[in-house]
Amino acid sequence: MTDQDRIAVARFLEGLRGGGTPTSDRIALMLLELPPSPEVLELALECAERERLPGLEALKSTAIHLKGFFDDAPLDQGQTRAARGLAQLLASPLPYPPKVKALTACLEQRDAASQKVVRRYIANEQDPFVLATMASFLGALGDAQDSTTLVTLLMNQDQRVVANALEAICKLRIEVPTHMLSPLIASPDPRVRANALAVLEKADPEAVLALVAKATHSRDLGLRRSIAHLLGQLQDHPKVSELLLAMLKTDPDTGVLKQAAASLKRSTRRRHAAAVVGPLYELKYIASGSRLALVNMLLHEIAIEVGWTEDQVREVGDQYLDARVSKAAASGRSGTGREAARPSSDPGQDASPRTTRSTRRSRPVPGTSSRSPARS
Repeated sequence: MTDQDRIAVARFLEGLRGGGTPTSDRIALMLLELPPSPEVLELALECAERERLPGLEALKSTAIHLKGFFDDAPLDQGQTRAARGLAQLLASPLPYPPKVKALTACLEQRDAASQKVVRRYIANEQDPFVLATMASFLGALGDAQDSTTLVTLLMNQDQRVVANALEAICKLRIEVPTHMLSPLIASPDPRVRANALAVLEKADPEAVLALVAKATHSRDLGLRRSIAHLLGQLQDHPKVSELLLAMLKTDPDTGVLKQAAASLKRSTRRRHAAAVVGPLYELKYIASGSRLALVNMLLHEIAIEVGWTEDQVREVGDQYLDARVSKAAASGRSGTGREAARPSSDPGQDASPRTTRSTRRSRPVPGTSSRSPARS
């Protein structure tokens, strides 16, 4: 036994000494912190009995359910000590905290042998905390054979279980019948709604965009943030940029704005960058505060991403504003022309000589403009 093992036992005993009689789940959590060695467990039990510490009987009975983590008995083929301990723990009457902790530890270790254990016990598990953790476990380490199990969890009464099952289904790209997703998209739980939309997006992007367009104006802050994130996954649909730009322009929450900006950057490709940069450039003259800072940062990052220079960004902005003013003038809704409608220089920059119109027009489309157009 090493000095570190002895220190771990000393800390364990110190935890038993303070704070009254510990509960069985607290004892289990403390035992799971010990090094997985039978000698360590034996020393901890001996010291606790010698000192007659509070909760001694609970400690003994709890240790029986965790013996699989510490036992040196030969392992079955393909089995790990973690998987054996997890199986013993999931089959025990102990409450959820140690079970969730053990599941999380196996997940962090990427212990593949624990997959069989989770699959064996998930159907009979009743505790929603354990069941939700099992769903997340399968989402990370499972595969297509878990589809029936995860889809069945969508009918669970606990929203945590449903939300985690949807997240796992999305990660594993499991198909779910639309009739099962429809009521979940209308769920009062924001995580369930957002995850259901993410699953539906894999099968029917058009349907998701129609639903998302309405959800961007929801009073539910968590849902709007989830929608902004989800839109970043729909990179090749033309309406995505339009929805993200609208959120960036109007949403009052900084968190939503940051997520919308991140998604817009991720979804912008060179072939349609001008369609994003133009509206962003116009937004520079409407926005203020953190919104303006995000717009400026986003313009800079998109330019780097697609390989444009600052002049190219400015040119695309100018062209976009020219087109906006021309359209407004043609429809009779604006009248004084572009130069009267825009400030004399880019905000935050010194006025400097501009390239001539003919020079600017000779380049291929790319960029960002500096003055605001006549507005309808």
